[in-house]
Amino acid sequence: MRSYEAARGYFSFLSFLAWSCIVLGGLVALLGVSAAVEASRFGAGGLAAVFAAMPGLALFGVGFFFLVYIQTARATVDSAEYAQQALKVSRDQLSISQQLLKLAEGREAAATYGTAPQLKNVTMTRTEFLRPRRSRHRHRPLRSVRHQRKLGMSLCSREPRRQAA
Repeated sequence: MRSYEAARGYFSFLSFLAWSCIVLGGLVALLGVSAAVEASRFGAGGLAAVFAAMPGLALFGVGFFFLVYIQTARATVDSAEYAQQALKVSRDQLSISQQLLKLAEGREAAATYGTAPQLKNVTMTRTEFLRPRRSRHRHRPLRSVRHQRKLGMSLCSREPRRQAA
């Protein structure tokens, strides 16, 4: 899903310009220092090399900061593309969940989450399986899992747990 091709092309061109500034700045700085060294033979001061390298170092710094900006912008484009992919995956998952609910509504065996995995060709996630079901009676709330275990009840229904013979 490459929907930001224009931005990618633009940033590639800007990246080329930034790397050109970095290389050109390095060359100008080296040429300035070498020219200052040559001038020092004829009596130029020691600061001449520093001043001669300044334009090249400035161009190098501008190119470097320009490159950092471009990489940050590319990361933004990558994040936008990944967000689109995540949205597509979540929409697909939602449609699958809706299909599962429609399938489960028509079957009596899927009335509780404890029997829902018995459906053929239907897989449920752990959170769907462990989601507490609503109480059938408004005046009688569901017991907690700890309380059900203490009473020896099945975790998915209100009947007592069957003992292995």
